[in-house]
Amino acid sequence: MGWHRRRYRGRNLERAVTIADLRERALRRVPGFVFEYVEGGAEDEFALRNNRDAFDALQFIPATLVNTEARHQRVTLFGKEVASPLIVGPTGGNGVLQPKGDLSLARAAAGA
Repeated sequence: MGWHRRRYRGRNLERAVTIADLRERALRRVPGFVFEYVEGGAEDEFALRNNRDAFDALQFIPATLVNTEARHQRVTLFGKEVASPLIVGPTGGNGVLQPKGDLSLARAAAGA
C-alpha cells in the first residue's frame, strides 16, 4: 500500500499542502449545504467526475535550475496590457462561504 502523508488538520492555512488539506478543513468549517453547493456538480455529476479524472491523469514535472527571469503573466486585453489576466466577478455565493466574502474578494483583487 505504501506510505501516505497524514493530512494537516490544524487551523493554520499556510501549513495546508494540498487541495485535499483545504477540502478537509472546509468539511469541518462550512455548513453542509454550502459545502455541497461548492463541491458538487450538476445533475448526475458526470462532467465533474470526468474533470476530476482528467486532472488526476495530469502529472506536472517541475523544471528546476531553469532561468525564469524573463517569464511573466502579462497579456494584452482590449488594447491594454494587464500584469495578471485574472477576472473576478460577484457570484452571490461568496457571502455564504465567508462573511462579507464579496468585499474580501474585491479587496484581494484590488491588491493584486
